[in-house]
Amino acid sequence: HKNLPILALIRNPRDASHRAAEDALRAAATELRGKCIITVSGATENHQKRLTEMLGVEEEHLPAVRMMTINPDGHQQYHAAHKYKLTGQITSQTIQRMVTAYHSNTLKP
Repeated sequence: HKNLPILALIRNPRDASHRAAEDALRAAATELRGKCIITVSGATENHQKRLTEMLGVEEEHLPAVRMMTINPDGHQQYHAAHKYKLTGQITSQTIQRMVTAYHSNTLKP
């Protein structure tokens, strides 16, 4: 499972309208097992803000799904090598299509 892309859902856990995005990710997660590393994050704590900055997500655009690869040759200085943005509605199907496109080399950073 080396060099799997990281799929991140950035959302505000206090915003009820963001729950649908998290539900969609959870629904897609079983199909995505072994294809990516999945994480869910807020955007208010300092470490969360670092993630949102690295992924290029602005708070007014939450919820957001991003996928990134990490430069494996960073000599412990890991940084996002490629970043991908899910556009449109966040659904289980659009999340799965994004990961499928990544693995078929048709997803553009």
